[in-house]
Amino acid sequence: MDYTDFLLVCGVLMFAYQIHVLCDEPSTFRFKDKSFPNVTLVYGLNVTCDMEKQKPGNFPSQTWTCTDMRVNGSRMAYGYYPNFIGVTNKCTETRGFDELGEVCRAMMRGIDVTKDLWVAYASNAKCDFIDEMRLMLNMTKTGYRWDVMKAGYGWIETLQCMAIR
Repeated sequence: MDYTDFLLVCGVLMFAYQIHVLCDEPSTFRFKDKSFPNVTLVYGLNVTCDMEKQKPGNFPSQTWTCTDMRVNGSRMAYGYYPNFIGVTNKCTETRGFDELGEVCRAMMRGIDVTKDLWVAYASNAKCDFIDEMRLMLNMTKTGYRWDVMKAGYGWIETLQCMAIR
């Protein structure tokens, strides 16, 4: 067997391995999500969730949901990066900066979850105008702080936090 034949055999084996990996059945085990408590203290402010409004779902890993999310009674701001393809300019007031991951980590710590965060996502966010101040968690050089944003476009209705299996 010369070097060319060796490379051909290696290529065929690598191709077969990729097909095996890509065609392998994904795990069908699912977790029902859980509600966060009605009130969780996050960096000095109360994050509230309405457990009664939550519609349970099934997820590939443990997930906690905060429905009708509010921070000290106000909505949490939400938006996209400006000039992102397909995004209208009305929902870019946050410039895409948010610390949803840290909000999730703080809320998970509040219920003694020790697993690492896999993903934080606003599963129900609105780009509608809301005529009330909004809050947004931001990271600074010294830690995290809540910033107040005036009435405007973009707010979160539901935040979901999924832990690594």
